Amino acid sequence: MSKNFNIDFDKLKFIKDVYSFTKSEEKFLNDNKFTFQTYMRKGDIQPAYVYSINPLIISCYNDEIDNVNLLQFPDEFVDKYDLKEGDHLITSNVYWTKHKTKYKDILPGISNNMRYFDVYPFVLKFLIKDEDLNIDVRFSNFIWEYVENLTYAYFKFTEGTKRDGFFYMFKGDRRG
Repeated sequence: MSKNFNIDFDKLKFIKDVYSFTKSEEKFLNDNKFTFQTYMRKGDIQPAYVYSINPLIISCYNDEIDNVNLLQFPDEFVDKYDLKEGDHLITSNVYWTKHKTKYKDILPGISNNMRYFDVYPFVLKFLIKDEDLNIDVRFSNFIWEYVENLTYAYFKFTEGTKRDGFFYMFKGDRRG
């Protein structure tokens, strides 16, 4: 499947405004926006869903690690994108290999392929042009149920450990 994702610069402006970017964060994003676009185009398309709208938490599945991770976004995204709990979304995931540090919010699942220690899911609805969101991806009801069950288990096990939804786009991979 060809993915012709194009960054929506109006959506990026919304992100910058909501997050009140520092000069260094804005520079990092501007310097890397086409790298991010390439990541989204070459990424692994996976299901995600709105776990909560207060606060806004998106549960993102990644089949390489066979688990979810949670991304938290500002509440302004709920109104901007008319989000409801349980809404289905799509991510384009980028994975990092074993030489990277394993982070506490990455919990390998039963079918983990042991090739990757980290994932960054790009929530496409927040980043690309709406017309590019009409990609032909369908996940079975089983997959959606599986992701939901993993999310509840993950929440229970980690007490809801979540990442800022745009940590990587702001500062690069500088987590400790």
